[in-house]
Amino acid sequence: RRRPGRQGERLFVGPMARAARSAARRAWPTSRDHSRYGGEPTAFQARVYALISTVPAGKVTTYGAVAKALGSSPRAVGNALRNNPFAPIVPCHRVVATSRELGGFAGQKGEGAPNLLDKAALLKAEGVRLERDGAMRVAAACVQIAFPARVPPPLDLAAVRRAHGAHQRRAAGSADAKVVDAADDDEAVARAA
Repeated sequence: RRRPGRQGERLFVGPMARAARSAARRAWPTSRDHSRYGGEPTAFQARVYALISTVPAGKVTTYGAVAKALGSSPRAVGNALRNNPFAPIVPCHRVVATSRELGGFAGQKGEGAPNLLDKAALLKAEGVRLERDGAMRVAAACVQIAFPARVPPPLDLAAVRRAHGAHQRRAAGSADAKVVDAADDDEAVARAA
């Protein structure tokens, strides 16, 4: 099967491609740690997750814009998103660096990081245009900086967990499920808010 990619780019998914991605993930270190907080997000993480859940599919925001809306720092926002146990239900993939570069994803950053390639695939599947000028960047037209005047209330974590469990079950049946179903998951987050 073909996955969406740049025009002329051939991205195939199959058992060998999945095995290669799995080996690359094992070789690429990650700093993600869900057990650090006993599996429950902190109050700050819950505020970050609620705010980024307002970013619509096809748009991205920046770590700096989220930090400004919360009265925090971009690094703190990045750390909260790195430990997001509900990805992609809570759409941390829609947050990029101020330079419009992809930043990090699931505890990995840097050119060629397997999880960063997943972030690019999720964004492309949602209609975000990516440009390559040395580094992979999001097109300026896809960036949303403004947020609601008031930070939305924290998400109903029980509803998010149910939606995340359903997403994980779908993903177990298909390697492309997280790319295809990411937009469907927006509805679950909207219901949880």
